[in-house]
Amino acid sequence: MLLTILLVIVFRDAVREIVVEPLWDIIVVGRLFLGYLPQGVFWTLFLLAALYLAAKSLAGRGRPPRSRPTEVQHPGQVGTWARRIHLVTRGDYSRWYFLQHLGKLVVSVLADQERLEAREIRHRLKAGELDVPPEVQDCVQAEMAAGVPRRFSDVILRLWQRVKTRPRRASFDSDLERIVQFLEHQLEVPHDR
Repeated sequence: MLLTILLVIVFRDAVREIVVEPLWDIIVVGRLFLGYLPQGVFWTLFLLAALYLAAKSLAGRGRPPRSRPTEVQHPGQVGTWARRIHLVTRGDYSRWYFLQHLGKLVVSVLADQERLEAREIRHRLKAGELDVPPEVQDCVQAEMAAGVPRRFSDVILRLWQRVKTRPRRASFDSDLERIVQFLEHQLEVPHDR
């Protein structure tokens, strides 16, 4: 501590120019900026934060934390698909999520069959150059819409499309059956029963 005080006394002008004056300028500009904002904005942000924290604390935790850490298990492809299939029963978002992954599978199978890159398969499907059932086309469209939006308007458009094209349970089951039949045909899966 004594060494710090001695260094500050010796390098007083340098500390003022390098640390104190820029920090003071930031504080002054920040106070000016905050002074021009309406107080309603601060109160609204404060109330939203308080409501969020209250809701989060009232919701509680789903289950108590585990007493000891467990090993992370990697289920592999079959386990991952089994989990996705299980999640389909949970609601519209889960079905949408499942369709996105099923679309990726369709694209990878078609890319392997056609000996093309996935990007080229998506382009051909979008242009209608490949002969696939409409359910498969919709599935691949869901997969292509899964990318990260770059603008706020893209987010709004994607949300609207998701609400508009929400898969219904009855049609989802029949569409899923047709998509699986298409994949089985592409992979030449035998049905010996």
